[in-house]
Amino acid sequence: MKKITALLMAIVLFGSTLTGCEQVDPLDVVYTNEYEQITARQLLEGSDEVIRYAKYISLEGNTSSSTIAGTAEINSETNKFSANSYYQDDENYSCVISGEYVYDSGVSGIFQPYLNCECDYYYYEGQAEGQAVDGFHSFKTDHDGHDMRSDSVSIKLRRILLPDYSNMNMNFYGGNVGSDKQYMITFTGDLSSFNGAFGRMSGAYALTQVCYYFSVDTHKLVKVTAKGLKTEKKTYASKDIEWKYEFNAEIKIKEISYTDHEVCYPSYDVEDF
Repeated sequence: MKKITALLMAIVLFGSTLTGCEQVDPLDVVYTNEYEQITARQLLEGSDEVIRYAKYISLEGNTSSSTIAGTAEINSETNKFSANSYYQDDENYSCVISGEYVYDSGVSGIFQPYLNCECDYYYYEGQAEGQAVDGFHSFKTDHDGHDMRSDSVSIKLRRILLPDYSNMNMNFYGGNVGSDKQYMITFTGDLSSFNGAFGRMSGAYALTQVCYYFSVDTHKLVKVTAKGLKTEKKTYASKDIEWKYEFNAEIKIKEISYTDHEVCYPSYDVEDF
């Protein structure tokens, strides 16, 4: 009887030990490769410090979305941009984005008339002496009935580069992502802290995954990507049609500098078509 009791206690203790191991925060799980031992938290917190206090960051990227009803593409949006982030202190900083925006309503008829828009634009947001500032200015290059919405391209770079990942699910992939030696951290689940951060194209409000890529050699953040997907049923002429909203984004960091830069606030105000 004593032997059986001792065996049961050992099983319970062993089970408790396993349970304790399973409760390790995924951010703190040590990943070992031929180069080093590292955790996702070390990469994210190191990147946070670099990005938060860098005086100047140069970036480039693109966002795109499409809306499909059944097999017909209802519309698409693309945004190719370059960006400069300036930081003096927590009360004086700005992000200035310039880009090319294209909207095309793939089909016309029952859903909507044919519309399109092509334009260049500038957008900025930040703080000046602790007060929020932002502005938008567009230059039409081609326009047929569609008014460009500034919120389609109003990307909040600091919210993307300095994410609040406290309520997200995380996976860590190391060493050999793509052709470069990179670590990749993917976030899924509750991505509500990114709402509006990638602009408000179709699907951008239904993100399914955001990925951060880090150099294995320097541990610096080199790229961020995002995907969004939402489906819903709508009824037209007594028929149920599946609508699908897709979104993709990629942002690459080109340069990070700690040399003082004057914070840039463009002189124009918000302008619409």
